[in-house]
Amino acid sequence: MAGAARNLRDKYGNVKNASGFSKQPGHIKSQNATNKHAAGATSSNEDEKESDGAEEDHKSDFEEEQDLALLHTMDQRNSLKHNSIFLLYPDAATRAVWDISLFVLIIYQGFFLPMRISFELPATEFLFHLDIVIDVMFIFDIILNFNTGFYQKGQLVMKRAAIVRDYLTLWFWIDLISSTPYTWILAVSQGIGLRELEADDNLSGALANTP
Repeated sequence: MAGAARNLRDKYGNVKNASGFSKQPGHIKSQNATNKHAAGATSSNEDEKESDGAEEDHKSDFEEEQDLALLHTMDQRNSLKHNSIFLLYPDAATRAVWDISLFVLIIYQGFFLPMRISFELPATEFLFHLDIVIDVMFIFDIILNFNTGFYQKGQLVMKRAAIVRDYLTLWFWIDLISSTPYTWILAVSQGIGLRELEADDNLSGALANTP
């Protein structure tokens, strides 16, 4: 009996151990899957962090380049201060307002001046003085162009000798032809005033149209 009981105990114990051993691999697989999932999530988080870090580094590099460009421009302007006495920067706000004003006056002359000449419309007192102001502004613009810097291959040039040489290359002659007040020259040559010259033009035009 004792031997049979011992045999049963040993057999039961072996079966118990066997059953325990058969369950162990499934538990290990589950634990391994959990570990792999956690490792994948950690790797994904690390990749996202690396991507965010790369974007932040790119943004910081771009902002740093902009700051360096701004500092370079400021340093360049500070270094040119001793050469820029009575000189205007080409991108200054005052220069932009001046150029826009001249553009509006050019449009006015392009539309109304041919119409006044074609239909021989008499010039009112306001238009007469406005034409004088426009002629003075165009002449003054030539003087400003001799005192305004320019950009050459992305570099700001604020040396008066270089400005004069660049302006005399082409644009001075175009501005001189288009801005010369020929009515003033004609009035001086005839020894009369501008108002009298316009009155004579209107009178001669009226007489030419009479039968």
